[in-house]
Amino acid sequence: MAKPKPKPPQALAARYLDLLVQHRGLTEHDPQSNPVKLLAFDISHDIETGAATVDGLEGLAKHLADRALIDRADRLKAYLGCRTEAEALAAFQAMVRGQAEDENMSFEAFAARWQRPSYGLVLTAHPTFALPTAMRHILADIAAASNEDDRKAAIARLDGLAHAPDPDISLSLEHDETQAALAHVQVAVRALSSRILAVARELYPLQWAALVPAPMTVASWVGYDIDGRSDIRWWDSIRFRLEEKSRQLARLSANAGALPKGDGEGAGPYGRAVEAICDRLARGAESAARDEAAFAADLNDDDAFRNAANRLTGGDSDRLVTTAPVLELLDPAIAAAPDDGAREALILLKADLAGNGLGTSHIHLRVNAIQMRNAMREYLDLPGEGTVQSRLAQARLTEMIASVKPVKVNFGNLDHEQTTARRQFMLMAEIVKHIDAQTPIRFLIAECESPFSILAAIYFARLFGVEEQVDISPLFETPAALERGGRLIEQLLDNPSYMAYARKRGRIAIQTGFSDAGRFFGQIPAGLAIERLQIQLARHLASRGINDIEALIFNTHGESVGRGCHPSGLGARQHYVMTPWARWNFARAGIALKHETSFQGGDGFVALSRPDLACVTVAGLLEAEAPPEPMAVEDDPFYSDIAFTWDFYRALRAWQQNLFEDHDYRAAIGAFGTNLLHRTGSRQTRRPDADRPASLAEDLSRIRAIPHNAILQQLGYAVNVVAGIGLAAGPEFDRFVELARRSPRMGMVMDMVAFSKRQSSLTAMAAYGAIFDGGFWVARAYGRSEPGTTAACLTLARLVADNARFNAVSRLQNRLRTDAISLHAALDEIGLDGGQGQGASLAKKDEPHLLHAVRLALIMRLALLAARLPAFSARGDVSRETVLELLMAMRVPEAAAILRDVFPATETEGRLAGLTEPSSYETGQARGYPKIHADYIRPMEDIYRVLKDIGVGLSHRFGAYG
Repeated sequence: MAKPKPKPPQALAARYLDLLVQHRGLTEHDPQSNPVKLLAFDISHDIETGAATVDGLEGLAKHLADRALIDRADRLKAYLGCRTEAEALAAFQAMVRGQAEDENMSFEAFAARWQRPSYGLVLTAHPTFALPTAMRHILADIAAASNEDDRKAAIARLDGLAHAPDPDISLSLEHDETQAALAHVQVAVRALSSRILAVARELYPLQWAALVPAPMTVASWVGYDIDGRSDIRWWDSIRFRLEEKSRQLARLSANAGALPKGDGEGAGPYGRAVEAICDRLARGAESAARDEAAFAADLNDDDAFRNAANRLTGGDSDRLVTTAPVLELLDPAIAAAPDDGAREALILLKADLAGNGLGTSHIHLRVNAIQMRNAMREYLDLPGEGTVQSRLAQARLTEMIASVKPVKVNFGNLDHEQTTARRQFMLMAEIVKHIDAQTPIRFLIAECESPFSILAAIYFARLFGVEEQVDISPLFETPAALERGGRLIEQLLDNPSYMAYARKRGRIAIQTGFSDAGRFFGQIPAGLAIERLQIQLARHLASRGINDIEALIFNTHGESVGRGCHPSGLGARQHYVMTPWARWNFARAGIALKHETSFQGGDGFVALSRPDLACVTVAGLLEAEAPPEPMAVEDDPFYSDIAFTWDFYRALRAWQQNLFEDHDYRAAIGAFGTNLLHRTGSRQTRRPDADRPASLAEDLSRIRAIPHNAILQQLGYAVNVVAGIGLAAGPEFDRFVELARRSPRMGMVMDMVAFSKRQSSLTAMAAYGAIFDGGFWVARAYGRSEPGTTAACLTLARLVADNARFNAVSRLQNRLRTDAISLHAALDEIGLDGGQGQGASLAKKDEPHLLHAVRLALIMRLALLAARLPAFSARGDVSRETVLELLMAMRVPEAAAILRDVFPATETEGRLAGLTEPSSYETGQARGYPKIHADYIRPMEDIYRVLKDIGVGLSHRFGAYG
């Protein structure tokens, strides 16, 4: 019998949204009724009675996800300021001119402002590639559309595209995406640098040509970050760096080829200089391409390894290892340029070289503190973890740094080195010797909680001869690191070996992690703790009179609120992770500050995926990074009423930390765990040894920040942003409300909370508990309205009878709702919309609620199919009940693999495959179990695919995945 034709998704949406409104009205008579759960049952009932099909619901889910994506694109447009590229460039130029005129800048002051980059943008390949590449481009095109026709054309391209990642997200794909974004950023920086030169030419007509603009730096760690992963081989990193070198030199050669050739008198020397520049860059690009090709081979092969190593270390007159040979040609060309246009083009080429060196960006390498300690342990000959961290060990290490002599290493040493941290320093040594000797390299140490790891890194930097090129940076993201970070900084500043190294580099570098910190103790406490650490750095430097070196702070965060991204715009984005008050603490002490922020993975690359969007984004970032205005502590009661704000911080942090350790919270997060999430990157979603089924219920720290946030999005509630605020404010409610009204800092926090609350729904979260409610399944069987489901419902009721997840979810949502009551009261008093009102505010949640209901109905369908599976004899530790439990936990691929083994579609899939003796006798066993595949296994797999796609659709409301 032919399958019934699915109803149009718009018709289904209209019908089910009407039902949702009806169910919502029931709460006036029964406050415990759940409209999402009731609607999910309606849809499930339609499936079981034939009134709806899985195919039709897939179409409905796609329709709703498309609409959510379009809304996300509109919010992105607003986030970037609703400006065209031309408007952004004009605004930036006006800012540059305004600063110069308002401060009556001399040329020297103007050059000091724009030749020292005070901002840096860092691209990382965090696993947020939830959208296919084509859909990310559509998202960007909708946001960039300047007219309705372009907007409609972009939206039309959504047809047929699933809300699911590309099938094979490899490190190479992530690197390619990164390089594409970097290319757009380079074009944007070049355009903005041209506007800086335009202002300089107007204000300083006799001096402007001496200016080499450097408004910002660009960096990437894609291909170099090995924290928590072991799949990046050392030669992969070398190959990536050579590829970047080849691309950059080819790009610069093309830019040089487009230079004006000059006319008339003086064109000869100028023209010859331009020709020489083009030739030198082209030869350098070709040499780098040959080097890259050698490292593209499989270096597990001995001959390939020797060939690649000898190729890169051998003589090649075309190879560039520094920019000096090109700069030697550029300066005479600038002097000989026939007009200002040619002179500016050459200056911009020089700025490109100065800013990025011989690569498309700076690079960051990252390891973790344990790897650093393990690498250093044998040098100290001190057993035990505690001993390595002792003051004695640190004193000994300080002495060793002062006396260590550099050693020479080659690719053989690099290939044979088994210790991760030492191998990374050898890798940097080979990059500096043979690829790029000048461009700074950042060395990040994750989970850094003591000075020992930093001192160990300085020792290895000196040992392997890269001390003058590498900026070593601790990463503060764990509760312990943020709590003790100020003291760690003090210890480093008082260490003579560290300060000698820092003065040689001209900077002190630290990194903070909003994403992981927000996972451990809530995003709002994390942001406040990080601000405190930033201010401590400024004050520790000031108290020691250290203002002759730069403070470099790299604040890493994602694109969602749960991972530290403020939703109100680029200005708020920058000032949330580095507040005006923190910035002013550096400025008033006369300490030069460089601030860096991250754009992570697929979601972070959207705003950089078109040249025009990249220009608007970069211009907005640089406007936000303007020097801070003078502030007094009295200007913001958040800082003047420090006793109250400190009490609020401690109460909220304790609430979030207790929740993170709470069994009910872990049970709710672990109910489906990561099983409903797509693989959205090349990096694993769980940390090593985190693959045991019960691990999430035991220890949530085993799961990374992105999937942790993604699970919260799937459940519908941004717990780590909105939870605890209401109760933390409760003891002095009126004082808290007044603070939020008067304080710009607290106002920014509460804007973030209000946005997250508008996207969140405890109703949706509570509805998921129905799957694990034995009473729900018994009541459904008792109703007798669905012929053929009674036995399956009773099977499910028995299966979940002793399952604690339903009670855990119920207790958790009661706890969260109690807090939300106080939060909504506070938001109402402050004048912010938390999404709890009636009318339009509540209706905005209807489509997300419908998407949750569709998903829940499909989970019910999958559960009922599972309960109807035929019995089979236990095989080892695998029984029918094992399969049912796997399916209820949404571990569908594992269950399907077992079922395929138990019920092969044809016998040739099993034991009889490959027999050569012919047979004409067929039995049921010989024919296999095609009906079980058609009726159960494939339908369950189809549903599972749709469930994961819906997860991506739900994430659009939060502005990013995870």
